[in-house]
Amino acid sequence: MRIMVSLAGPLSTLLAGSVLVLSNLIWPSQTLKMMGFFCFYWTLWNFVPLIETDGYYAVMDFVDIPNLRKEAFDLLRSRILGSKGPVEERFEPRKRAFLAWYAVLSIAFVLFLAYNTYIIFQYMASDALSALARILQAKSPYIVVDLASIAYFALMAVGFIAMPISLLKRRRKEAPEM
Repeated sequence: MRIMVSLAGPLSTLLAGSVLVLSNLIWPSQTLKMMGFFCFYWTLWNFVPLIETDGYYAVMDFVDIPNLRKEAFDLLRSRILGSKGPVEERFEPRKRAFLAWYAVLSIAFVLFLAYNTYIIFQYMASDALSALARILQAKSPYIVVDLASIAYFALMAVGFIAMPISLLKRRRKEAPEM
């Protein structure tokens, strides 16, 4: 039952995206295409079990390991340090292997995400600088689009700065509880 609750959100977004695609067939519109695309795009992200999304909670319930992420990283940490931690004793070999692979894949996924985010950030910075140059030289035929490009980049940059800060604050807050 909990798995179905975890998957209800992504499945409803998938349904909304399907309705948008069908609507686009009747009333062709670039807006409907983009809205449909982002519904499917976010649904895919929501199914990724390597980050804490609905897909993560569905996998956590399916394998019946509460705190899957923490258990996986605790196991990986104990294996790297060569110590036998409590995770080694709580789970049978198959689940320990699953936890180890889950931790390794999670790390690889986050590194892949960070690299791609860096590439996108470079692209957006270049676009924003070009837009700023056009505005300053009074050669911008689409000033509203250029201003929106600059504003979007600025908000993205603020988000990239705020995200790690909020994660660090959350970790510090959780640290005494462990």
